[in-house]
Amino acid sequence: MPVFFFAYGSLCDVGTASEVLGRAVHPEPARLPDWERGWFVAIDNRASGSYACTACGGVPARCVVVGIRPRAGASVLGGLIAIGDDDFAVIRARERSYRLGHVRVRCADGGDVTALTAVPRDDLLRRPRDGAAVPVVYERVVVDALRSLVSPAQLDEAAAFAATDAPRRDDLVYVRGDGVARRACTCAPG
Repeated sequence: MPVFFFAYGSLCDVGTASEVLGRAVHPEPARLPDWERGWFVAIDNRASGSYACTACGGVPARCVVVGIRPRAGASVLGGLIAIGDDDFAVIRARERSYRLGHVRVRCADGGDVTALTAVPRDDLLRRPRDGAAVPVVYERVVVDALRSLVSPAQLDEAAAFAATDAPRRDDLVYVRGDGVARRACTCAPG
């Protein structure tokens, strides 16, 4: 029996998922009922070193990323990825700011499957977002990935998510894994 991972953020993107898992990955459209997605997870960017400021080269203290939380009647569009034993450690390391949990997901064909997904830890959902920013490059990957999962008639859902209220900062670039030691960002609060 196959094991699945339900992605709802950047792992919905074919390129990102393929790079992370080290093989060709094509997420299939799926929905997570009674959950909502939003910009409400503030990660410690100093610990992960994921994003750096292009103006000063430093690392902002916190960044805001996509998360999910239960909400009756809501539905989260995402991508279902078949995973193997080798993928668990990779996913666990990448999603270290989250806990892996099992959820029941509705597939595009109408059937249901149980999948792993990344659920934000409670402390991240309660962390204040003051001074934290959504890296625009990350936001673009998420929105474009969601758009790739839906039919043209459903594009309004991806557009609605893109329009949700989120703190913004245009000068962050993805740098995790580049091996460069970075000081704190001097351009932004927090």
